[in-house]
Amino acid sequence: MNVAVVIPAHCSRKVLHLTIGSWLVVRGDYDFSIDVGLHNNYEEYSPELEEIMSIEDLVDFHFVDEIDWHSERLMRYSKMHALNLMNIMVNLKDRDFTHVAILDNDLLFYSDFIGWVLENHKDADVVGCLFGNRDFEFPHLTLDGGRATFAPKFSIWHMVISRRCFEKMVEDPSQMLPSERVLSAEGHLMCHDTFSHGLKSAQGEWGFDVRTIPEIKVATMVRHWGSASFNFGARNTTLTDRRDGRHSLHIKNIEDEHDRLFPEGIGHLI
Repeated sequence: MNVAVVIPAHCSRKVLHLTIGSWLVVRGDYDFSIDVGLHNNYEEYSPELEEIMSIEDLVDFHFVDEIDWHSERLMRYSKMHALNLMNIMVNLKDRDFTHVAILDNDLLFYSDFIGWVLENHKDADVVGCLFGNRDFEFPHLTLDGGRATFAPKFSIWHMVISRRCFEKMVEDPSQMLPSERVLSAEGHLMCHDTFSHGLKSAQGEWGFDVRTIPEIKVATMVRHWGSASFNFGARNTTLTDRRDGRHSLHIKNIEDEHDRLFPEGIGHLI
């Protein structure tokens, strides 16, 4: 088995390095590569670009333009994440691998989720958990009080796809993109989040073997901190939370975990 691990990232160095380092510590016996995507304007958010790329001996970095997310609508954060992911994926087309593991940038591995998938679901095309364990459309209130309906989607914070699923995705990268469509004069939106279109195609026209794992099972192997990106993480907290510094405290808690596990950094794991 040869796994291409891809991580679209928009976070601080320690948050990303905790994700990579905690997985390397528990990783099983299989070949791998790691590719990380960053935005071209990363230094507008953090002065740590040189430090975050200090693991270039292990990780290939890819850069993509950031969208004007202030002018986008509800799916703007998902669109940013998806374009970052797409940029990594299309750069892997000529690589030799059997699977792709798609990870978020803010994870803490307790055990090797990727290895567990390879051992228990090696013949599947898509393995992961559905967001909220929902295999049905569900209502959602937008941040401005509007109404939306979301299609089922895989939590792309930790999922594994086969080589043939990867090939279909890069053949039509729009399968990874989110979309929103206005359903009524009142502005009710129908939303497909990142990979929702791909999930529908995999289960339908592609006829792929799609296996869903309960979120609670995945959570025993890997923790998703959530809300750790520079813009979505801050926007996903309330005005009171931001004013009280709770988002900064959230990031500090993640970075403290990095320092606890890797006081000298993750360079020794390379």
